[in-house]
Amino acid sequence: MKTTLNIHESVMDRLREKAAKTGHTISELVEAAIRMSLKEQPPPKDLPPLPSFHGGKFLVDIADREAIYQAQKQDHEEEDK
Repeated sequence: MKTTLNIHESVMDRLREKAAKTGHTISELVEAAIRMSLKEQPPPKDLPPLPSFHGGKFLVDIADREAIYQAQKQDHEEEDK
């Protein structure tokens, strides 16, 4: 089947070079690239679990606004020292 494609000039230059080096036609290279992009990708392998760290006890209950404000105030006072 014939079709028309708009391909950037720099890509087309590289495609021509590769066709000349490999002895394939431009059509063969384009078709192979399209076939590869349409090929079903295998699902990713099981990834290792993300690392976790124990950061110690909570310093403030985030549901308690007043406790948050006090912790912020305390931090600012310590920075000023």
